[in-house]
Amino acid sequence: FTVTYNIYTAPVAKHKVFGVSYMTMNNPFYKIINNEILKVVEKNNDTLITLDPELDVDKQNEQIYKFIDQKVDGIFINPIDFEQIEPALQAAKRANIPVIIIDAPVSDESLVNCTIVSDNYQAGADCARHLAAHTGGGNIVLLEHTEAKSAVDRIRGFTDTILAYPSFHIIDRAECKGQLELAMPAMEKMLAKNQQIDIVMALNDPAALGAMAALKNA
Repeated sequence: FTVTYNIYTAPVAKHKVFGVSYMTMNNPFYKIINNEILKVVEKNNDTLITLDPELDVDKQNEQIYKFIDQKVDGIFINPIDFEQIEPALQAAKRANIPVIIIDAPVSDESLVNCTIVSDNYQAGADCARHLAAHTGGGNIVLLEHTEAKSAVDRIRGFTDTILAYPSFHIIDRAECKGQLELAMPAMEKMLAKNQQIDIVMALNDPAALGAMAALKNA
């Protein structure tokens, strides 16, 4: 007699390649995020390509087009400019490559598969209320990043909420792109212009460290 065996062979999982472009790697926050993504990707024996556009939106768009040309399986993006990134997102959608947005939303979320962000407006509002609970009033200067929607929302949450406390006054604001090396000279210029600054509202930790360095030097 003849015995026939049907041996089941499990399909071999496809090795996946993912691309990620942060607005900058000159910030420990994004290094932490990248390490956490990398842990999961490598756990599945897949590959993560991490690129740094160094706050250059044209360079970030080029990186996204490069990922599309490489036919990656998915793209993670921390957008520098929430509007200027749209053409690259449209190209990724036409190529049927999933896009996940990290930390800073884009203007048209229909172009992406998923957006993972904090409630940045609420964070700014919480900062204003915390300030009011611990300080009687004073003159405030702002260190901003006006191209990143997360930073814009954070500062707007603060400025909208602090209006409820008439003892506080916003007297100046400066662009620093959330970078320590830009925040320090921006703070120095505001110190030179304004005789009485009591409070600095910085959009993130590097901006705050830049402000502290400028204040220490002064």
